[in-house]
Amino acid sequence: MDVCGDTAGLVETRIIALAAERTFLCAITAISPVCTQLALYPPSASHPALLHIPIMQEIRLLETQQQPIPSRPGSASSKKPYEPWNDIQFSVDGDVATSGGSMSGAMLGISGAASDLSAIAPWMIDDSPVQDSLQPAPVPKRALFKSSMSKASTGKDFGRLLKRKTREVGLAMPDNGRSALPRPPLTCPISNEDMTARPPSDALSNSAAPQTLLPAFHLRVYCIDGSYRIVECPLSTVALDLAHVLRKKLLLPGQHYKLHIRERGRERVLGPQERPINILRRRLEQAGYDESDDLEHLGGEDISFLLRFVFRDANLPTVQPTDQDVLSSIEYINLTGRGLITIPILLHRHAPTIVVLNLSKNPHIDLPLDFIASCTMLRDLRLSQAAMKQVPSGVKHISTLHELDISSNCMVSLDEAELHRIPGLRNIQVQNNRLSTLPKSFAEMKALKFLNISNNKLDSIPPVLSQITSLVDLDLSFNTVLILPPTLRELTNMERLVIVGNRIASIPPEIVNMSRLKEFDCRRNAITDLSPLFKCPALEILCAGNNALHGVELAGGSKIKALSVPENERLSSFTVQPLEDGSSYALETLDLSKCMLSSFNELGLSELKKLTSLKFDHNTIRKIPDSICQLPDLERLSGSNNHLISLPTAIGSLRKLRALHVHNNNIKTIPASIWQCEALTDFNASSNLIATWSDPVDDTPADDTEKKPGSASGKLLPSLASSLQRLYLADNQLDDDIFHSVSRLRSLKILNLSFNDIYELPPIGRMPAFATVQELYLSGNKLTSLPAEDLHQLHHLRVLFLNANKLQNLPSDLGKVKGLECLDVGGNVLKYNVGNWKFDWNWWGSLLTESYQRPSLTPTLQEL
Repeated sequence: MDVCGDTAGLVETRIIALAAERTFLCAITAISPVCTQLALYPPSASHPALLHIPIMQEIRLLETQQQPIPSRPGSASSKKPYEPWNDIQFSVDGDVATSGGSMSGAMLGISGAASDLSAIAPWMIDDSPVQDSLQPAPVPKRALFKSSMSKASTGKDFGRLLKRKTREVGLAMPDNGRSALPRPPLTCPISNEDMTARPPSDALSNSAAPQTLLPAFHLRVYCIDGSYRIVECPLSTVALDLAHVLRKKLLLPGQHYKLHIRERGRERVLGPQERPINILRRRLEQAGYDESDDLEHLGGEDISFLLRFVFRDANLPTVQPTDQDVLSSIEYINLTGRGLITIPILLHRHAPTIVVLNLSKNPHIDLPLDFIASCTMLRDLRLSQAAMKQVPSGVKHISTLHELDISSNCMVSLDEAELHRIPGLRNIQVQNNRLSTLPKSFAEMKALKFLNISNNKLDSIPPVLSQITSLVDLDLSFNTVLILPPTLRELTNMERLVIVGNRIASIPPEIVNMSRLKEFDCRRNAITDLSPLFKCPALEILCAGNNALHGVELAGGSKIKALSVPENERLSSFTVQPLEDGSSYALETLDLSKCMLSSFNELGLSELKKLTSLKFDHNTIRKIPDSICQLPDLERLSGSNNHLISLPTAIGSLRKLRALHVHNNNIKTIPASIWQCEALTDFNASSNLIATWSDPVDDTPADDTEKKPGSASGKLLPSLASSLQRLYLADNQLDDDIFHSVSRLRSLKILNLSFNDIYELPPIGRMPAFATVQELYLSGNKLTSLPAEDLHQLHHLRVLFLNANKLQNLPSDLGKVKGLECLDVGGNVLKYNVGNWKFDWNWWGSLLTESYQRPSLTPTLQEL
């Protein structure tokens, strides 16, 4: 017998009766995505009992409270006994009805455990698989289990037939309180003997007795605008299904909207398989609620004091709620890189409180005028990297705006932006665009102080700039400007001017009128003369590297604190003229690296009494003048890669010197006065011709009371012994006598004596310096053995390089150096006994040598 549904072809219902004793087959095959599949096979000898009820899940969405289920028509006066199949609930677009008497035009709903074979008849479970062509596909995880059927002309007959046959096989709707956990369809072979021998249970009760379905829980879900919806769903509902239904019911596009839980002042996204009802019930039970408090409906109430479920866009930043859980004030909003195309609804609601709004990296984002009009406190708007070709039209209406960042866009002109209509605008960042000029209306911006128009298409300085007299900071870097116009003298309030990476060849004399100019950066130009800048009365920082300077004569500029002129390949002279008023220069930092200097002016350096850092690396200087020792505040002296043949004999007078870098020169000896540098921590003299290190001038104390702790043989430790921490003397001509000087050092952490002429190491016990050493480099020497005694005293040693020597064995006590992390003994002549390799330390050392890839020493020497 075939019973077909509606003519639309959504549902095809087939009822097939087989002429066999106690054999009945009922199959409902749904081809609509919202319909159900039901297959019922009572047991027989030829057909095993199969019960499959795959359900298409759907969640009932109520508004702000639970909708009562309408009573079945005629149920109040009906006298026929109650049967559980008469009260199967169904719903169409949220309208609730019952299936009693007829199933036409409704969605058949089997809620709770009724959708699972284990709940309808727990005694029928058998996990053994049965292959059957009629076995349907696995059931997807469900939230509220509902299904649909089309109109059937024989709906009443089918309902009565289904209930009668169900009673014949002993099936009934249970009330066992079990959760309807989603599972694939079950196949359960059952025999007649099992049916008769099975004792009665709660699941096998009289079908005429009233049975209740598993209760559905109410869940209040808030939206981002503060409104909420109440959802009815079973205990097994997962967040993924609930979010899907909410997106569908609320008509929300995309997959960005997810379910969040907010509790204890924190908010997080629920995982796809987390069960909100389980979380809700657990929190209620922890708070002292029980079944008598109607837990099923309590979740629909406002329980924000425990937790709150929020359905919102996951791309929006998480904002921690206040005590009232109401976002009453939002000041800083950062929505960088969220892929937004317009302003989120949340911001419309709180627009009057927003002070800083960052919408950068959201291409082509739109700023609605109604939102702009509501931003009554907005001070900072950032629209960087938004692929904009022009400033949004609404920006000019933000009368409270102080800072605007529209950098890294595709803007060609600012004429239509009308930014001059914003009276308080003081900072505009418009770098990395395609501007070729600035609008004339900028002259009306009396409050503008900071303007960055770097990396644009400017061929010349826009004339309007000289009319913006309020400017304090101007950045014109990386354009193609050729000339600095004299009209810039009108910018009397200018404090910082940056013109890096242009084609400017000269500085106009009128720049002296910038009486407040403190910083001028003109690197990477073609400037040949800096003398006009030295006349600026307030100039403190001057950067002029990578230009075409031939010489620098410091005559004036008494307030300059930092002068940097590196990488001027034609710079061959640097002189300092005494100030006319007899005062001293304020210069603290001087960088003359990578120039063509061959000598220093002997008297010039002595004028720089406040100098703290002097760098002249990569020149051709042969001698450091003794006048440098008259700089009492000098802390850093770097003269690597020159032609130096010696260090100043009075270098010890530099009592504040902390770092001395003179590697890659031709120095032959280290003067004895260096022992008086009491602040020196870093000394790098690698790659020189050093053969000796002179002893301190006075090696004995005046009396015993002046002996410092740790001194040896009653000798007073020099000042350098307590301060020096890093000593680099690699690639020199030092021999074993160097350890006589090293033995005085008490704070040494790094010692590099690689590539010298050292044949033997002194006993560790006689080298107090080794007690604090962390890194020891002895590569490229002529060592044949290591001292075997007192190696355990190297408590801090982590790195030991012994490669490229002539070692034949390694002492076993080397294993007592517990902190050793890196050991390189490659390139030696280690011997080992193959037959005794398990116990021979030399064999282990050779294995370590072969397995360890020796790092290159080149980076180390460059660092030095």
